[in-house]
Amino acid sequence: MNRALGLALIVVMAGVALAQAPAREAKLYTTDQIRQVSVEDLIAHLGQPEEGYLTNSARLALRAKAETDATTRQRILVLATQFARDVQRPIVQRSEAFYLLAAIDHPSAVPVLVAVLEERGTSAVRVAAAWALGQIKTPEAQEAFAKLLAVEKDPKVLEWMQKALDQPKLPPPPDPQKVVRFWLVKDWIRLRNTGPAATSVGFQRYFPTVDDEQLVIGRWVEGRGAAGSAVPVVVLKIGIDRDENPIHTIRLAAIGKDEEITITVTSIVARHAKAPPQPPCPVVAAHELPGGIRPYLAATATVPANDPEVVKQARSLLEHTNDAHAIVSQILQRLRSLPRIPTEKPRSHPELSVPAFTLRYGGYGAQSAATCAAVCRAAGIPARLTYYPVAMIAAGVDVYLSGYGWYRVQPATGIAFMPPGAFPLPRMLNLPIEAEGTPDGYMLPYHTGDGNWVVLADQQPSNQIRTWSAAQNGRLVQITEPFPHPECGTMAKPIGEEAFAGEWLSWDALRRISEDAVVKPELGAFAGLIEKLPSIQTYVDKGLAYREPAPEQ
Repeated sequence: MNRALGLALIVVMAGVALAQAPAREAKLYTTDQIRQVSVEDLIAHLGQPEEGYLTNSARLALRAKAETDATTRQRILVLATQFARDVQRPIVQRSEAFYLLAAIDHPSAVPVLVAVLEERGTSAVRVAAAWALGQIKTPEAQEAFAKLLAVEKDPKVLEWMQKALDQPKLPPPPDPQKVVRFWLVKDWIRLRNTGPAATSVGFQRYFPTVDDEQLVIGRWVEGRGAAGSAVPVVVLKIGIDRDENPIHTIRLAAIGKDEEITITVTSIVARHAKAPPQPPCPVVAAHELPGGIRPYLAATATVPANDPEVVKQARSLLEHTNDAHAIVSQILQRLRSLPRIPTEKPRSHPELSVPAFTLRYGGYGAQSAATCAAVCRAAGIPARLTYYPVAMIAAGVDVYLSGYGWYRVQPATGIAFMPPGAFPLPRMLNLPIEAEGTPDGYMLPYHTGDGNWVVLADQQPSNQIRTWSAAQNGRLVQITEPFPHPECGTMAKPIGEEAFAGEWLSWDALRRISEDAVVKPELGAFAGLIEKLPSIQTYVDKGLAYREPAPEQ
C-alpha cells in the first residue's frame, strides 16, 4: 500500500466524509456509503469495482468497516481470507484481498500470506503477498517475513520484500477521543403565506443541544425572500425543555400575501467523543435507575413497548443474556437484517403497531428507531428517540447503559450498528417523552398532528402560513447553495478538527460557557468561547464561507 492510499485510509477512519469527484473521475466511498453498503457487497467489489470508483475503494471501505465492531471485523477477515486463497481469481483481485488483510493488521492474516509465498506461484502473486506481509509490523509477522526473506530466490519478490522492509508502518488513524471535530449545521425553513398579509409571525425550532459530547460555538439566523432579498428575522427567546433541548422562538415582523420566505439557522458545533461503553452493562431494576431515566422505560403510543410482538422479541433476548450491551447489539443485528424499504404497505396491516410491522416487513429510518426503542424498553433498557441532521432530520436511539449513561446507536434497517465510540454526527434534540402521544410521534418532532409546524401570526395559530418544499416529478427540489439540500431540511458538514489538548481539556468549563450563550438570543460566534479558544475563529470563518460547487448536469 503506498502512502497516498494510506492517507486516504486515515481520512476514512477519522470519520470524515470523502468528497466525491465529478462523475467523469474515479471516486471513493463516503462515510455514509461505508455504513450503508454491506460487507458482502464490498467484498464483491474487490473483484468487480463499482463503476466510477477507484479500484481500491472497496478495500478502504472494508478497512473502515472493520472498526465497527468485533463481529463485523471477523466476518470481513473470513471473507477476505477466502478471497485471497481463491487461486482462480485474477492476480489484481487477489492482491486487493492481500492488501485488505494487511490493512486490518490481524494475526490471522499472517499464515494466509505466508502460505502464498511458500507455494511458489507466479512472481506477481508472490510480490503482492510479500508486500502485504511486510506491512504487518507485529512480531509474528516480522519473524515470518525474516525467515522467508532469508530463503527467497526470486529477484522481483526480493526487491519488493526489501521495499516493504524499508517502508515504515503508516501511523494509525487518530483516536476519536483525542480529537475535537467541528461541524457546520444548517437548518432551513421555507414559509409560504397562502392568505392575506400577516404580522408578528413566529414559530419554534429545535437547535443543536450542548452536552458532554458537543458544544455550540456560534449561531446565525437570516431570512430571504423569493428573489433573494434580505428579510429581518430575530430570535425572540430560547427555552430549554426537560431533555435539555434548546427551543428557539423565531419571529418575522411580517409576511406578505402569497409571499415565500426562507429562514436559515446556522450553527457551528464542536464534538468530542467520549469513551465507548465497556460491557458487561447489566440490565438493572427500574427502581435502581436515576429518577429522570425511568420514564424512558414506559410504553407510549410512539414507542409501544407493551405490544405483544415487541414483548416476545424482548423476552427471547432476555432468555440468553442479562447484559444490556449485548441485548442492544442483538436488536441492531435484527434490524440490520430487515429491508430498508418495507415489503408491505403499512395501510395493508392496520392491526399492527409500527414496531410489529417493522419487525415483520422492514421499515424506514424513523420507524426503525421507534422499533429499536420499543424492544429496548420491553427488555428493561431505557431508550429515547434522538435526532441528527442528514438532509432531513433523521431519527436514532439513545440507550441507557448502567454504569455508563446514554449511548447513541444507529437503528436504521439494513445498516443498523452499534458505534465503537461516540456517534459522529451532531445531535439536534432528544424527543421528550411527552411528545410520544401519537403512534406517528417518531416523525419529524416539529410536526403537529396534521403534519405541519405550528406558525403563529399575532400570537394566534395561523392555518394560512405553512412550511413548504418545492417538488418536481415527485421528488424534493435540491437547492445548491451553499451545498445541495432540500427545503425544509437540516444538514451537517464536517469543516475540520484539532487535537483534544490544551484548553479543550477543561471541557466542563467550556460546556458551561456554551450553555450560557445558547440561552441568550444574541447572534454570532460566542465571545466567551472565542476568548478561551481563539483557534476556533478559523472554523467559524470556514463555516460561514462554506460553499460546494453545484453538481454537474
